[in-house]
Amino acid sequence: MSDFEQISLLTIDNQSLSLGTVLQYFQLSGKLMPWIRDILEQHIVFQTIQSRNDLNILESEVDQAVINFRINNQLSDADVFEQWLINQGIDFAVLRSRFVIGLKVDKLKALIAEPNLQALFDQQKLALDQVELYYMIASSQEIAEEIQRKIEQEGGFEKVAREYALAEEPQVSLVRRAFSLAQLPEDLRTAIAQKQAGDTVGAIEVEQRWCVFRIEAVVPAVLEGELKLALQNQLFEQWVADQIQQLSVRLGGSQLAEASAVETEERELVATM
Repeated sequence: MSDFEQISLLTIDNQSLSLGTVLQYFQLSGKLMPWIRDILEQHIVFQTIQSRNDLNILESEVDQAVINFRINNQLSDADVFEQWLINQGIDFAVLRSRFVIGLKVDKLKALIAEPNLQALFDQQKLALDQVELYYMIASSQEIAEEIQRKIEQEGGFEKVAREYALAEEPQVSLVRRAFSLAQLPEDLRTAIAQKQAGDTVGAIEVEQRWCVFRIEAVVPAVLEGELKLALQNQLFEQWVADQIQQLSVRLGGSQLAEASAVETEERELVATM
C-alpha cells in the first residue's frame, strides 16, 4: 500500500491527497468495492467498444441526441446551455463525446442481448403478461357461490355487483385491478387461461377470501419498447458480470482473484491509518 502514498491524486486547499488516502476514504465509507466494480465495468465496456467495428454511429444520431437532451433539460437557450456546460466543468466537445459513447453502448447492448433476447422473453412471459380483473370479494363462500349462480342465471355481472354492493348491509366489496399472470394463484390463473375478456370466473378462494371475477382484458406482453430495453439491460448486465469473472485484477502489487481478495486489501488500507 505504500506505493499508493507516493501518488498524488488531487489537491484540496493546498493539501495534497495521495491515492492511498483517497482509497482509505472510499473504504471507510463502504464505497471502495462498488467503486472498483464500476471501474471494471467501464473498462470492459470501453475496451469492447474500441475492439468492435459494428458500432458505427451517424453524426445525425449524435446531433439529435444532443438536441433532445437540451430540450428535455430546458437548455435550448444558447446562453443557458453555455452556463450549464461551465457549471458541469466540461465543454461541448466532451458532452458530444458522452453521447457518442452512450449511443455506442446502446447499440452494443442490443447486439450482446440479441442471441438470447427471445429466449429470456419466453422464459419470463408468464410474469410479463397482464390481466385486468373486475371482481367482488364476498363476505362468505356461500355469498360468493350465490353471486356466481345469479350471474349465470341473469347474465349480468354489473347488475349483480351493484345489487350486492348497494344492499342495506353490503355483502361484497368491488375491486378493479391489473395483475401479471404470475401474481395470481395457480387455480385462478388456470381458470383465466380457459376464458376470454368478458367471461366470469369463480367462486374462487384467494388468500382466505371468496371472490367472483370478470375478465376485463388480457394484455399479452410484446417484445418491444421499454420491455425490450429492460430485457436487453438484464442480459447486458449479466454479460458484463461474466466478463468481470474472467479478469485478472491487481490492487497495487497484489493480484485480486475474487471479491474476498479485494476485501483483504481493504482491511490492509485501514491498518495503515
